[in-house]
Amino acid sequence: MGLLLTYGFLVMAICFNWILPKIDSKKIAALTFFIISVFYGIIYNYIELYGVIIIIFMFYFAYFYYNRDNKIKYIYLFLFIILALITSLHILPGFNNYNVVKNIKLTSDSKYYSLYLNFDKAAAGFVILFFQQDLLKSIKDFLKSLKKIYIYIILSVLILITISSLFGYIKFEPKVPYFILSFIVSNLFFTCLAEELFFRKIIQENIKIMFINNRYNVIIGIICSALSFGAVHLAGGIKYFIFAFIAGIFYSIIYEKTKNIEMAIIAHFLLNLIHIFLFTYPALS
Repeated sequence: MGLLLTYGFLVMAICFNWILPKIDSKKIAALTFFIISVFYGIIYNYIELYGVIIIIFMFYFAYFYYNRDNKIKYIYLFLFIILALITSLHILPGFNNYNVVKNIKLTSDSKYYSLYLNFDKAAAGFVILFFQQDLLKSIKDFLKSLKKIYIYIILSVLILITISSLFGYIKFEPKVPYFILSFIVSNLFFTCLAEELFFRKIIQENIKIMFINNRYNVIIGIICSALSFGAVHLAGGIKYFIFAFIAGIFYSIIYEKTKNIEMAIIAHFLLNLIHIFLFTYPALS
C-alpha cells in the first residue's frame, strides 16, 4: 500500500501539470499531489529527512531561477543543476528507492539488469516540470506537434537500433518482461521525463542563451545538450556514451523543431520501449 500511495501520488503530481484547463489550477493540484507523495514517502520510509531537505532546496533554487530576470538567477541555476545532477545520480542520501528487480538477466546473453523506482530523480524532474509554462494544452496540440515531428522520431529509433546492432551492443530478442508495467511507469515518468526536462529545458536552452550572439547558438546548444546527456551515461562504457550522444542529438533536434518537451519525452520513451520489448536489454554481455 505504501508503494502505491507514494509513487501513485507522484505520478498524479506529474500528470496534473497537463490535466486541468487553467495554469494556476494545474500547479496547485500538481504541488498538492507531490506533497502528499512526499508525506507517504516519509511514512513508508522511501524518503528520509535528508531527502526532504534536498527537495526543498531544489524548489528554492528553481523558484529563484525562474522568477528573477537579473544575472543572479544563473547562480541559482548553477546550484540547481549541481543538486539535481547529484540527486539524480543517487549520490546524496535521503532516498530509499524501491527496488523492483535486482541483478537479473532478461535473456541468456544479456548483461545483468536492475530496476528501481527512483523518487529522487523523479523529484528533480517534477521541480523543473512544475515551473514550465509552455506545456501542451490539449490532445489537438499534441497531435499537431507529433505530425510535425514523427519522421524524426521514426528515424531516431531506426538509426539508433541499427547502429547498436551493428556494433554488437544488442540483437533481436523479443520478450515481454514480467515487470513491464513497472518499467513503463518508471521509464516514462521518472527517467525520460526527468532527463528530457533537464537536458533540453535546462542545459540546451541555457547554452543557447549563453551563445545568443553567435549565429550557431542553436547548434551549440544541441551539441552541448547531447554531450552532457552522453556523459551521464558513461558508466555504461564508451559504446553507451556514443549511443546516448547520438540519441541526445535526435532528442535535442526534436525539441528544437517543436519547442515541445513532450515530443522529446515521447521519442526517448518509444526508443526505450522498443529496446526492451524487441532487443537485448540492457545490452549483450
